[in-house]
Amino acid sequence: MATVHDALVRLKTLLLTATAVGQPALAAGYVYPHEYASMPAVFTAPSIVVSELVNNLNSWERKASGLAIHKWRAEIVLFAALGPLHSVNADSAAAELKTQNWAKAFADVLWANQSLNGTAQIIGEQGETTPRLFEYMIGHVNWDTSVYWGMRIELPVRQLHQQTMG
Repeated sequence: MATVHDALVRLKTLLLTATAVGQPALAAGYVYPHEYASMPAVFTAPSIVVSELVNNLNSWERKASGLAIHKWRAEIVLFAALGPLHSVNADSAAAELKTQNWAKAFADVLWANQSLNGTAQIIGEQGETTPRLFEYMIGHVNWDTSVYWGMRIELPVRQLHQQTMG
């Protein structure tokens, strides 16, 4: 069965194929914490980091016949420009423009591969009238001691696992 790390690697690989209208291609992608040693001190924009969202309630649920569902959230951070942006001016406007169209580009790639190439049962929320694929926020993104302008995405992931029942 696929692990959280397997799903994160596949998620990074898929997102690196995303193309946002009017934006340069993603320069790099990393899976945190596994690829921490290869991460630069300052990210080249635009770049992404994918990880398991921490400080969030996840679940491991029982199904019939020894099957379990692991529900957790992936976090995708897009570093679009160096920050912080302190005032409204030409520099801040240029930085803010660098986040446009990335949500749609990521949604296009994820919509087309909702199993993350078989490493997940499905991504996105389930069982609602209009279930979300993901939620996102555009703004300042902190990483270590640096501040960027970018986007943070929360992506629900469901993985099916075989469990030994006793």
